Amino acid sequence: MLKMKNTLHLPLLGVLLLTLMGCPYDSKVGLNTYEESMKLDKSFYGDYTYFKEDGSRDMIQISKGMKQVYNIRQHTIDENGQKMEYYYHRGFITEIKGVQIINVEKKDGKYNFYKLEWESEDALVLYAVGEEYVKANYEKAGNDEIKTLRAFIEAHLDKGLLEEKIVFARDGSEAYKKLKN
Repeated sequence: MLKMKNTLHLPLLGVLLLTLMGCPYDSKVGLNTYEESMKLDKSFYGDYTYFKEDGSRDMIQISKGMKQVYNIRQHTIDENGQKMEYYYHRGFITEIKGVQIINVEKKDGKYNFYKLEWESEDALVLYAVGEEYVKANYEKAGNDEIKTLRAFIEAHLDKGLLEEKIVFARDGSEAYKKLKN
């Protein structure tokens, strides 16, 4: 189903965008344009879940958007099984130094960024680009420009830029069953 090379499931990248664990950095710009993004891969389409320690969970559905953009629908279910808020996002992938980063465009027009990494074929690990780190180390924080923000992220990928990992599992998979328990 999926070749485990450096390819990541795009739906999961939507999941990371939507997870909002920690405080991801809100940017006024993406890391590139839609047209410059990696091409869509339909093997990324599907439903994914992130199980939280308090018993609640974030559920993400990824589907085809326009051009190189994924439609991402996220909703949260509380610890009692009640559906909470719904969010709709667009996501597109940028590659920086061989690392795939999903740009999550929110309804307010701002972007969050997540590094994508596979733990297994059906378990995607996301790392948010952290707000605290960016604001402390990026002189243009709040006045972002694509070129300077991208250069900053490239230079800081291995220097504390990323938040704690978040693991999303493809619904119904062995990874899902493992994380659910």
